[in-house]
Amino acid sequence: MTQPASSAPWGFTLPDCRGAAALLYFMNDLARVVNQYLGQGQLSEDALAAAQKAVDALVLRYADLDAAPEAFNDESIVLALETERQPDGSMGAQVALRMSPRLEELIIDAQRQARQAEH
Repeated sequence: MTQPASSAPWGFTLPDCRGAAALLYFMNDLARVVNQYLGQGQLSEDALAAAQKAVDALVLRYADLDAAPEAFNDESIVLALETERQPDGSMGAQVALRMSPRLEELIIDAQRQARQAEH
């Protein structure tokens, strides 16, 4: 996994990357990877395949850290291109992230806890 233009550290390199914090860091890292490979209109099958490899590596990195074993062990995220008709009649593509219900629920819970802690 290469370091993109952003100088912010990867979440998995931070010392507090454990539990709910790991899930929040993961979501930031996931967005960073997807944007790196599929941003700027790079929505091709080749770019999608490269992004999928990077996402797989990211999930494995978090699983190897044992940062939140219940969330990352034996989990995957599948990227897909979805197309839909735009208001002007043209077809537009967007990236869909498909993850297990368990991982999705854990991420939503971590986000909810973070919002509550802010208040």
